[in-house]
Amino acid sequence: MSTKWELRSSLRDEIRIDPNGKIWSDLILDTYIKQAIFQIQKDWNFEWRENQWGNNTFSLVPWTQEYDLPSDFIRTDLVRYNGQVLQKTTQKQLKQLYTSFTSGTPFQYYILGSKIWFDVLPNDAWTIDFDYFKRLNAPLEDTNLSPFPEDFNISIIKYASYLAWSSPRGNEQTAITKKNEYDVLINWLTNAYIFYDTNDLNFSISRGKVWVNANAIEY
Repeated sequence: MSTKWELRSSLRDEIRIDPNGKIWSDLILDTYIKQAIFQIQKDWNFEWRENQWGNNTFSLVPWTQEYDLPSDFIRTDLVRYNGQVLQKTTQKQLKQLYTSFTSGTPFQYYILGSKIWFDVLPNDAWTIDFDYFKRLNAPLEDTNLSPFPEDFNISIIKYASYLAWSSPRGNEQTAITKKNEYDVLINWLTNAYIFYDTNDLNFSISRGKVWVNANAIEY
């Protein structure tokens, strides 16, 4: 992994024409790097390995139906109540089922705003085990590390460079070139990082912008 300072230095080298920061200051380049790190996550639906480590465990408070989501939350993966898997629902579906709040053991949950809600008012302080896909934050300080491995650096730099060249003081044609280079690299990364276990013979291959599931066959 590289530090924010190393990423910014690489970005200046990529841009070339502004080594002293007279056009794009360090602060502006840091913003582009932050946006690039977010874009890479978005382009793989926040399913990179690093996005899948989110977990939160908390105890329910009797008669309290909603709880704050983690600040880095993107979407749920698995929610369990005292070891029992809860099913996802919506507020609308529950309103159609119940005319008033009821208490008891939760069997369903839903996400609304920045909170996770349960289908009933819990009547006991059992534990919620909450797995989720999380948003990775860009490094704050120059010595802080990128959330992605070294393989991702050039993609970060290419997209950040695209943002710089897309700015009012940039160049449209160069921006298009950088974006095309980024697209090639992100496709390479998604192909390189789709395997988690060699025992899993299911994989995905990219065909342009369409992802197709396939089965590996051994002969």
